[in-house]
Parts: sequence; C-alpha cells; structure tokens
Amino acid sequence: MAVSFNETVQVGRSSYHVQTEYYKSAGKIISNIFKDGMAVKRLERNVDEQRDLDEQIKEFHTTVVGRLKNPVPVKKEATEQRAFPLTQEQEKLIADAIYPHFGVAAYLAISDARTGASSPSEFIDRVLSGVDEKVAGELRAKLASILMKEETMKPESTREFPESELLKILSPHLGVMAGTVVESAKATWNGSVDRLLDIILKEIDEPAKPEVVEKVKALFPEGGGEVKTTEGGEKMAEQKQSPLERRMEKKELELLLPILQQFFGISAYSVADEAYQASGGVVKDFINTLLSEVEEEKRSELEKKLMDKLAGT
Repeated sequence: MAVSFNETVQVGRSSYHVQTEYYKSAGKIISNIFKDGMAVKRLERNVDEQRDLDEQIKEFHTTVVGRLKNPVPVKKEATEQRAFPLTQEQEKLIADAIYPHFGVAAYLAISDARTGASSPSEFIDRVLSGVDEKVAGELRAKLASILMKEETMKPESTREFPESELLKILSPHLGVMAGTVVESAKATWNGSVDRLLDIILKEIDEPAKPEVVEKVKALFPEGGGEVKTTEGGEKMAEQKQSPLERRMEKKELELLLPILQQFFGISAYSVADEAYQASGGVVKDFINTLLSEVEEEKRSELEKKLMDKLAGT
C-alpha cells in the first residue's frame, strides 16, 4: 500500500491542512488543501511508472506544503510557453478575488491553473477545482469578468511596497510566518493602504490589531500612497543605509554556515532560515534573532563573528 501524508501549516489565524496520497481509481497522486476545515484546492500529479511511488508522493506533498509556506507571485512561476496568458493586473485582480477564500493558497491555485489551461473557461475550472460549489459559483462570475477585460485598473500608487518594514511589524505577532503573509499581500497590493490592511488583519489576533493598524498607517503619509520624504525632500528609501540596516540576500545564509554550524550543528541552516524570515533579512535584526537562540555565554563570540561577516566591523 502506498504511503500518505498529512500536514498542518499555520499562517497567522488561518490553518491549512494538506492531505496527499495516491488514488488508484484515478491513477494519480492527489493533494487536497483545506483552509480552516474547508476544502479550497485539489492538486494532481501524474505518476512516473519508472520511479518509486512512495518517493513521488512524498516529493509532491513536500512541494505543495513548501509553496504554501513561501507563496511565489504568479508572474515568476508561470513562464512556460503553455501557460495561460494573463496580464500582471489580471493576476492581481484574480488573486484579490479568491484571496478571502483561498488565503495564501491563492497563488498556488493560480499558477497551477495557468499550466495547461488553453481557454478562459478551462483556466477558471482549474482554479476552482475542489472548491465548494456555492463558493465556486460566486467566484466564477468574478473571474470571468476579470478575464473579459483587456485593460484592468491601474495601481492607486507607484509607491514601492514596504516589505522590510511590514516584516518588522508582523514578525512579533506571526513569527517566521510573517514572510508568508507579507509575500501574499505584496502580490495583490494595488497601492491602497486600506487594501493592505484588509489582507494583513485577516491573520492577526484581535487584541493586536489596533497596534498593527497604527504602525502600518505610519508607513504612509496622510492620504496614503506616496513615499515618505526627509526635510530635504529626498526619498527615505534612497538614504544611505548602514551595514547593520541593510537587507541581506537569502543566498548569504550559505556563507554563514561554517560559523553557525559551530553553534547549531546540523540544524544551522534551518535556524538561519527561520531567523531570516523573522527578521525580514535586516542584518541587525537577523543577528539579534540568532543570538536569542544560543546560550548567554556564547552570544558575544557568535555576535562578533556575525558582525565581522555581515557588517565588516
């Protein structure tokens, strides 16, 4: 008998349960995704007869769970020639329409539907595969309307998405999953502060919402949308950053492994990755997060090594 996998992924207030197994009747590996107990997506993969079945089931399950934890904007994934054509704005509008039901699984659903769909109706069917009939009926009309439009609405603002600032705000409340929520918001954001808050607050517990609202609104001047400026009129984003304030690239984690393995052993990369997500990659926050994971007497040594490597001090 083939193996099956069950795993729960917590993203803010939402709980996603993934069930992956081989369906002999269909001859396929099928992964069902449930959000807060309700089915939201069914994904399928054909079986390669030349490979071990259990290995393929595990591989597919791991891929689905990984894409839930780290949603990727659709335009980065759907680059194949066979991908169903969508404009960037259509992608955003579709993600916006299905997000209340799918949550972070929205991007997985869209990218899966684009692969192999040859018509608008087929694309919509693939997006809504496995969705409750009542919900699917409501969403179908919205998606059809979006696909019929050649020109979609323009963003309300050209302001750069405040990714690193949002990670700092949300990390105390969502931990390592803050990155997942921020990536979800980034993919559908149209420049509206209210839209941004609407996405974020779905995953924040009630007592923390006023604080989050206040901090997010503080990122924008009154009226929303434009980049804050200094007294001299220069964009804050263009101000020279100190080495400790800069945002790391994820590939830098591999360069730190020789140091981190001295303190975390075989768990070094896993610990570093969680610290990177929680800190938003900001060097000083990344270092402080790692220091909180080691015994007090070892912190000075670890801090010095990390500062030398990341900040050149």
